[in-house]
Amino acid sequence: MHLVNSSYVSTVAEGLLHNLQLARRYDYKAEEWAGVRTKLLEELKAVQPRVSVLTRQSKEIQVQLTKEISKRYNNRPVYITGGVA
Repeated sequence: MHLVNSSYVSTVAEGLLHNLQLARRYDYKAEEWAGVRTKLLEELKAVQPRVSVLTRQSKEIQVQLTKEISKRYNNRPVYITGGVA
């Protein structure tokens, strides 16, 4: 039978307790982030219809601007960059 050094046992025990604390902390953070994720998904559902309306309106305004600028330059084709795609 081997004799085990008490300082080795205490070092291993401290390491295991530290790992247990880390695991508990990670579980808590995972639950916390899951709550944040569900809250953000609900917010996205609430905002999404408004975003689609604004995108459609922006496209219409971009088409109108393109037509107006084209008229000013003798109906040449005009390409607006950086607009809503």
